[in-house]
Amino acid sequence: MIGSPHGVRFWVRAGLLLLIFFSWTSTGRAELKDRAFETALSNGLRVILLENHKAPLITFHVWYRVGSRNEEWGKTGLSHMMEHMMFKGTKTRGPEEYSRIIQENGGETNAFTAQDYTGYFATLRSDRAQVVMDLEADRMQNLNLREEDFATESMVVMEERRMRTDDDPQAYLLEQLEAAAYQLSPYHWPVIGWMDDLQRFTLEDLKAYYRTYYNPANAFLVVVGDFKKEELLDRVEKTFGGIARREIPNPNRPSSPAPTQHSAAPHPSQSHPQNQNANHPPANTNHPNVSRPNTMPQGNPQTNFNGNRPANNGANLTPRQQMGVGAARPWVDTMRSLSPQERESVLRNSKAFQNLSPDKQNRIRQQFNQWDRMSPAQRADLREKEDTWRSLTPQQRDHIKNEVLPQMKQMPWDRQQMIRQKLGVLKNMPESARNQRLNDPNFTSGMSDEEKSTLRDLSHMHVGSAPEPPPE
Repeated sequence: MIGSPHGVRFWVRAGLLLLIFFSWTSTGRAELKDRAFETALSNGLRVILLENHKAPLITFHVWYRVGSRNEEWGKTGLSHMMEHMMFKGTKTRGPEEYSRIIQENGGETNAFTAQDYTGYFATLRSDRAQVVMDLEADRMQNLNLREEDFATESMVVMEERRMRTDDDPQAYLLEQLEAAAYQLSPYHWPVIGWMDDLQRFTLEDLKAYYRTYYNPANAFLVVVGDFKKEELLDRVEKTFGGIARREIPNPNRPSSPAPTQHSAAPHPSQSHPQNQNANHPPANTNHPNVSRPNTMPQGNPQTNFNGNRPANNGANLTPRQQMGVGAARPWVDTMRSLSPQERESVLRNSKAFQNLSPDKQNRIRQQFNQWDRMSPAQRADLREKEDTWRSLTPQQRDHIKNEVLPQMKQMPWDRQQMIRQKLGVLKNMPESARNQRLNDPNFTSGMSDEEKSTLRDLSHMHVGSAPEPPPE
C-alpha cells in the first residue's frame, strides 16, 4: 500500500495530522504554564492558580508531599489511613461533615494516595469557593483523631486490601513484582500497606504522622476555574495564612529494614490485603468511601524473600486487630442486618466496593440477596460453615483454597457429593474414631486415591463439608 499513490497520500496526510497535533499540544501546554500563577504564603504554603471562565465552577485541590515512600518499615499504610481519617471530623466539625457540606453546596469531593503524594479535592460552583477553603484550612490544622474512628477505618482499610489486592491475582502479582524489584527502597511496599502493619500501628502513630506531614510548608494548594486571581488570592491568604508554619519534614526515609521486620510481600494466606490511588466515593456514608499443612516445604511464597516473615493467625493481637484476622465477619454480619435498601446505599458509597469489577459487585449483591431469602435454619447452617472456615489456620485455609477445592472441582459432580456426604458422617467424631473410620476399607470403598486424599485432608481439618470461603 505504501508504494502506491494512494498509500503515499495516506501517509503524507497522517504525518501532517500528527505534526499539527503535537504542535497544538505543545503550544497548549506552554500557554497553560504561562497563564498559571504561582506564589507562596508566609507559612510556606505553595499556591497555584489558573483562571478558566468557561463554566462557573472551580476545582480546589490540596496536595501534601507525603505518600507511602515516607513511611517506615513496619508501619506501612499510614499515608492511606491518614487519607481516610481526614474525613472523620475536626474539633469543630463532626465525622463525615466535610463531605456532607460539599454535597449540600452542589459539589463533589474525593481523595487519593500514591507513593509520593496524597491529594484532596472538591469541585463546586465558583461562588462557593469559600466553603471548601474553610473546610480544608480547618482540617489542615484541627483534625480530630479519635480511637473509635481509627478502629472503624482500620477495618475498612483491611477489607479494602482484601478486595483490591488479595482477591485480585493481577494486583497481587504486581505487588509481588514491585516488592522483589525494590528490596531496599520505600517503593518496596504497597501504598495500602502490608496487612500485619495495618494491624500493628496505633492511633498515636497516626497522630505523629499528621503533625509531621500535614502542615502548610509541606502542601500545595491548586485552584482552577472561574475566579479572579487577585480576589481569590486575597481570600486564600486570609483563610490559610494564619495556620502556623512548622518544620518541613525530611523527605528521606531509612533505606533498609530492621532485621526483625519483613522485607517482602506477604502471601494472601498469611495477611489479608502502585500507584494504588485510594479514591473515595463522592458520598459520605462510609468515608468520604484469608497454606499448606506442616508438611509444606520451606521457602514457599508465605515467607518473605529472607524466609523470616512470621505467620499471623490472630495470636497475640488486640481485640481490634483480631477483628481483621480471617474473613471479615463483623462487616458481613453488619451488612446482613441491614435492609436491602440500606445495604445498597452502603455498597454504593463504599470505596472498596466501587473499585471492584462489575462481575464481583454483582456476585456480592447476589450473596446478600440469597441471605435475605434464606430460612432461619438455612442461615444457621451457613453460619456454621462460615465459623468452620474461620476456625482454620491461615495455612489450612490456603491449602483448601489453592489445592484441595480446585482438585475437588475437577471431579464429577456425583463424586463431589459423595465426599461431602462422608465428611458429614465424620464431622462430629473424636479424632481417634475419625481416623479409624478413614482407615476402614468399607468406608472408603469405591473411592480413588485422589478422592481418599481429598477426604482425608478435609476431615483432618475438622471440616464438616467441603467449604467455600465465606462472602467478603
